[in-house]
Amino acid sequence: MIIPDSSFWVSLFDESDSYHAQARTIAGTLIPPIWLHEYVLIETATVLAKRQGKEVTAKFILALVNNRDVILFPVSKEVLTHITKRYLTLIDKNPSFVDVALIHASEEHEIITFDKDLDKEIKSLKKK
Repeated sequence: MIIPDSSFWVSLFDESDSYHAQARTIAGTLIPPIWLHEYVLIETATVLAKRQGKEVTAKFILALVNNRDVILFPVSKEVLTHITKRYLTLIDKNPSFVDVALIHASEEHEIITFDKDLDKEIKSLKKK
């Protein structure tokens, strides 16, 4: 399954973002279903609200929530426990909790991100 990171969604919905064109190109190649991690939904909505305002944020939320090809990826208490343990082991690297959740998800899913630090961390885990 494919899980886009907040950096992808922000770039796709923020036309002024430097990765906007690249996000549009990638979006055109995605094969459903596309998984929307619940933490990514929250983070993306927050960033878009600050950058672009309520209208773009509402457009993002409605476009994904009303799309049959997008499946919400909720976090169970068990998965939250795993994410929390991993977060505590990575805390010296100063990751966001959402990034750690995606690092955890990358064990079984493909993550699409423009975040170089997140991408580097995911790639380092794949080498192990």
